Amino acid sequence: MICFQFFGSLFWNPVDAKDAADGAQVIDLPYGGKSFSMTIILPSGGTDIDQFASSLTQEQWNTLVGKLDSSKVELYLPKFKLEYNKKLNEELKALGMGIVFSDFADLSRISTSAPLCVSSVVHKTFVEVNEEGTEAAAVTSIGIGITRAFPNPTPVMRIDRPFIFAIREHASGTILFIGKIVSPL
Repeated sequence: MICFQFFGSLFWNPVDAKDAADGAQVIDLPYGGKSFSMTIILPSGGTDIDQFASSLTQEQWNTLVGKLDSSKVELYLPKFKLEYNKKLNEELKALGMGIVFSDFADLSRISTSAPLCVSSVVHKTFVEVNEEGTEAAAVTSIGIGITRAFPNPTPVMRIDRPFIFAIREHASGTILFIGKIVSPL
């Protein structure tokens, strides 16, 4: 289920925003301890989001993220909630883990009372962004206040066209979630 409604806020805590390559903009919304953040890449208007996403290289990603710096930003971002469920049995079997799903599985370290095998592996994720912050899996943070009048010098970023988002861990650079919003209006 995806529901869009825009909300606006001024981030008084440092939030990163910077013009990036090819006219794209990037903003980083830190989670509580600042070890994790949601990074949003907004391609320039008229850019095909699918083409942009498929042509984004690791080097370009590193360049975009490397240009981030702290600044105050008046941000208008659509509320959204994405949920994804996927049964992974077939994928795991294709990776050579088929035996754990069969009668030949040796899971005796889990239970010695009865022979066990894996019946299913299900991956469930969700990401939600609203006025209260962002939530991904069970991690919640980013306090967002009510919109009010702002002085002119504050940069404005409107996420009002297709964009890419990623939730990443800073120390290792690991991307935990990545997605694209195609119709934010």
